[in-house]
Amino acid sequence: QADGTFTINGCPPGKQLVTAEAKGFANTTIEVNLAENSEPVRLILGAGKILRLRVVDADGNPIPRATLWYDCINQRWPNNGSIMVQLDFSPNTDKQGRVVLTNAPDTEMNLTARAAGFLNTSDIKIRPDGEEHVITLSKALVVHGVVYDEATGRRIQKFRIAQGYPQPNPVEGTTNVQWSSIGRFWLDFSGGTYSHKFEEGVIGGSSNPGYVLKFIAEGYTPFVSRVIGANEGDVEMNVTLRRTMTATVTVSKPDGQPAALADVGLAALGARLKLTHSGFSRENIQSGGSLLRTDANGTFAFQPDDAVSKVIVASPDGYGEATPAALLANPVIQMKSWGRLEATCLSGGKPVNGREYGFSFSDISAESVAFDFDVSRVTTDSEGRITVDKLPPGHLNLVRHIPVHISPGGGGWMDGEKTSFEIKPGETTTLTLGMSNYTVTARLVWPAGMQRQSNWQITVGVHTPMPPIPPEIVTNHVALQELMQTEEFKAVQQNARVFQATVNDDDLISAENVPPGEYDLSIFVISQPNNNSPVAGGMVNF
Repeated sequence: QADGTFTINGCPPGKQLVTAEAKGFANTTIEVNLAENSEPVRLILGAGKILRLRVVDADGNPIPRATLWYDCINQRWPNNGSIMVQLDFSPNTDKQGRVVLTNAPDTEMNLTARAAGFLNTSDIKIRPDGEEHVITLSKALVVHGVVYDEATGRRIQKFRIAQGYPQPNPVEGTTNVQWSSIGRFWLDFSGGTYSHKFEEGVIGGSSNPGYVLKFIAEGYTPFVSRVIGANEGDVEMNVTLRRTMTATVTVSKPDGQPAALADVGLAALGARLKLTHSGFSRENIQSGGSLLRTDANGTFAFQPDDAVSKVIVASPDGYGEATPAALLANPVIQMKSWGRLEATCLSGGKPVNGREYGFSFSDISAESVAFDFDVSRVTTDSEGRITVDKLPPGHLNLVRHIPVHISPGGGGWMDGEKTSFEIKPGETTTLTLGMSNYTVTARLVWPAGMQRQSNWQITVGVHTPMPPIPPEIVTNHVALQELMQTEEFKAVQQNARVFQATVNDDDLISAENVPPGEYDLSIFVISQPNNNSPVAGGMVNF
């Protein structure tokens, strides 16, 4: 209105971002906690800075009609804990490769630059200051070659290439491949040859980690390439595929009827399948190509892939699984009925209210298949009870969810103690947690001259002792990774138990429901929200 007031109806309650923009001013974004009786929101606009950009190639020549985009979506919180200013900024450069934005927000801006024939560049961080900032784009990666039949040496006439990117797993010291589930990253070719210009990274919102290509043809085992660097320029890659048997698998419901339109998950490291109570999540969080569906007759075509360790079928009617070798020998999956869990959580002999739990598989890596976090999350009631009606038959873990503060207005979760149990088809499994365990108490003592600060995040955990790490390799990343890959270290990690502890204002530490045994108590202190840097840490064995 003329007096600067505004009204927006239908806003959801809770913490929301509100942005104001006006000609001649810089955008302003604030976070407010909306409620029925909230005070009026007040935004103050002021003059901004001038952002000058120039996009050039490796030789310094201007690139006209290059597109620049300010990414205020993928990185909401900058490192300093302030709010990312929302702004619609996606102009094209002029003939000299230049772009000017007046009244830009006085904050670090995360930019992406793209142009035809060049490799998209993301995660360009620039703060408007009136000076001209030069962005250099590299020529697009070109990969080309011929695809042959291993047995005949002839060219395979029709094939697909799926694009993926390497995804390191620092916990296990491995690197998996995440295949895109977006259609434009799956390429079709004919005539036995291929050539493609890669201008876009498979993963957005970060620097390009390179490409991994999967060559797929009907009746052949897929071939997975090495990691191809985004800056390799021109790459010739000739590929030979090996013929294999393709099986038509028939899936039946628990009552023997065809399981039409059931979800089929191909479990492989990096597949990231998320199981729900009625199938698999289809929110494109899974790796591309890892999620299929049976047809109206309850069948699907299974083409063996060396990366696939298990085939899982799930629907509202039931759950079933088989190994690839078993399916090639007998292409049938008989689904089993879902099972039920009833659990009671106690502490000191009394029910615990409001404690959250989730689930994991005991014999399947979470990098392959995991339970959908939001769907499977359960909370104990006033009598300490939880009930879950649909769980897959087999060996599972009940995992305590521990809330963790990450940034202003945001948070996350970490896994706490795990309790193993077995679900049988159509039956109810009962568990009682905390029947005969102990409460561990300790006192936190700060180093001389150090006092506890209000913005420190203190995390304390009681856990199974890890194998000793020689002091000389603590700062040697390669040697440390080699140690973590030893069978001794893996065995301890796989069977480790973790119990989250709390710290009160008087520095008293308490961890409940800890069974008898030998443990380490680890303490980590992080400064929040300013720099997210370590302050102190320590470990005590008891």
